[in-house]
Amino acid sequence: MKKLFVVVICLTLNFTCVSQEDSLKKINLKNHEIKLDAFQILDNSVYLTYENFTFKKFSLGTSLVSNLKKHDFKIEQFSISPFVRYYLDKNNVYKANGFFFEAFYKYLEGVDTFFIQPEDVLAPRIETISSFSANVIGASFGKKWVTESNISIELVAGLGRNLKDIPLEPLFFPKFNFNIGYRF
Repeated sequence: MKKLFVVVICLTLNFTCVSQEDSLKKINLKNHEIKLDAFQILDNSVYLTYENFTFKKFSLGTSLVSNLKKHDFKIEQFSISPFVRYYLDKNNVYKANGFFFEAFYKYLEGVDTFFIQPEDVLAPRIETISSFSANVIGASFGKKWVTESNISIELVAGLGRNLKDIPLEPLFFPKFNFNIGYRF
């Protein structure tokens, strides 16, 4: 009876391990991912990202941002940002999963709004709108989780610097994203 019990347990564990390996192989065959930023959607912007997993630890991608409200106080109206990522986790079972470091370039067009208060306190404020374009290079750090159903969730935080040092244009651009995506 004990031998039969041991044989049944061994067979069950063997089939379980094989099925897990099969599901991991299916997930690791997925080399493309498309994502939306949940924070940007709440802020009337669309932040769409495509990522291609070229190797197990490296990926290439690009992000596209468009502000849906054109006369908003938001600085960034449109941007396109190619990036390269290096995944740091050594023991990850999924391709491109875990902590990562990202280097990015961003071209953006924006609008900066200034309010000028005249010396006369009773006079109304003067609103000045200035359009600009910027070339930004930066780095970010993040964490990505991937489920067996190919859903990905990632948090990204970083900072980029404007390559042009022009007065009245922002010098630094922060990057904070909460992306939800699908791997295919």
